[in-house]
Amino acid sequence: MISPANAALFIHYHVTGTGTANYTYNADPTQITSGPAMIYADLYVPVNHVVVPGFPLCTEQASCWLKGNQIYAYYGEYRSAASIILNFVDELTDWPIDNSGFKSGMLSDGVLASAFGLAGYYSGTLDTLSVTIISRDQGTAFMTSGFSPIPVLPSVPEPSSWALLIAGFAACGQAMRKRGKLAISLKTE
Repeated sequence: MISPANAALFIHYHVTGTGTANYTYNADPTQITSGPAMIYADLYVPVNHVVVPGFPLCTEQASCWLKGNQIYAYYGEYRSAASIILNFVDELTDWPIDNSGFKSGMLSDGVLASAFGLAGYYSGTLDTLSVTIISRDQGTAFMTSGFSPIPVLPSVPEPSSWALLIAGFAACGQAMRKRGKLAISLKTE
């Protein structure tokens, strides 16, 4: 595939983990859903970006910078804001191009209202990082994030489960009853 002449190379950091989400659809405060969620964030940094320690790379879509052994990234607009922190084992002097040395991270995001009627916030721990080099038409750094609710299974068995359990005990009892009694005799000499 031939890439366009104005395409730029980016380091794409994709991080995933688990956390909690509190959200509502159609901004209805009476219908708030709370629970565990899979969370993710994607950060895109131009390959040719020169690192100046402590000085952020700022664009309209994201601000990101290296500080010690961490990558910080933030994006915000009038209805949404997110921040991530990625922790590495060693001090970073340039943008990492692989996931070696990655320890963990944190994500926090709040959505006032989205095009889909979603409002709320989510946050959690990031524990998996993948790093790729990609070509994109967009020439500036940017970041996205999101979540997917994890369905919570009921902790109390359904009535049908109880019925099946009781029927199983009854079947075992019936089988034992039909077997009859075993007679054991001991001989003494």
